[in-house]
Amino acid sequence: MKKTILMGIVALVAIASADLSQAAKPKKPKGVYCEQGGQNVFFPASRFPAKDRARLRIGQKATINVAGVGPIQCRVY
Repeated sequence: MKKTILMGIVALVAIASADLSQAAKPKKPKGVYCEQGGQNVFFPASRFPAKDRARLRIGQKATINVAGVGPIQCRVY
């Protein structure tokens, strides 16, 4: 009886730790989506240098100042 309970607890811990390890893996960003009024632009992550691409995190927001246009609200997807 004690072995069965102990095995059940071990199995439950193993399942829970497997779920947590998959949730901890960061997803690679697909790109940056910027919007200014009625104009929307998507920049794929491949257009950024590798050193900048490594700092991109999904859901990250930024205001980018584009010459001739002004500040644009952007978000990483």
